Amino acid sequence: MLSHNLAPAILLVFTSLTNAQRPAIMNGFAHDGRGKQFPNLDWAGLYTPLPQYEDWWKEVAHCAHVRPSMMRINSVQFYYVNAVDFAPRENGEHPKFVVGATYATFEQIYIAVRHITRPTTVKHEMMHQALFWARVRDWNSDERPEFKRCGLEMRSEDQPGAREL
Repeated sequence: MLSHNLAPAILLVFTSLTNAQRPAIMNGFAHDGRGKQFPNLDWAGLYTPLPQYEDWWKEVAHCAHVRPSMMRINSVQFYYVNAVDFAPRENGEHPKFVVGATYATFEQIYIAVRHITRPTTVKHEMMHQALFWARVRDWNSDERPEFKRCGLEMRSEDQPGAREL
């Protein structure tokens, strides 16, 4: 009788653990010092993918020739960064100001807050994630042919501060 009464409690604990939010992997970033884009918003935060993202994932998969079955779009976490652009703090690399960054191993995408509705920026980062899922060795290279073929090259006007620190 005692084990029967414990089963729902164990199930509840297991369910809440599986739905737990994963910690943000980007451990800080630099910005241009002009302040937040939106003063009432945190510097960075998790946001729910916008409705159009589902269609954008399909477009990216089709254009990149990645089988949809390889893509785990519901596992990707999207974060906004409340700045015009940002430079992720990476170990050993020369940081560059960008409007998007993908941490594909952790299935996390970071996007400058004013770019979360811009198809080119969001789909560009989705392409990095899709290429990672497809086990493309240089998935993080913007020089991959998929970016040009799919119209997802980031031009200087798309990345206002694409400059090195």
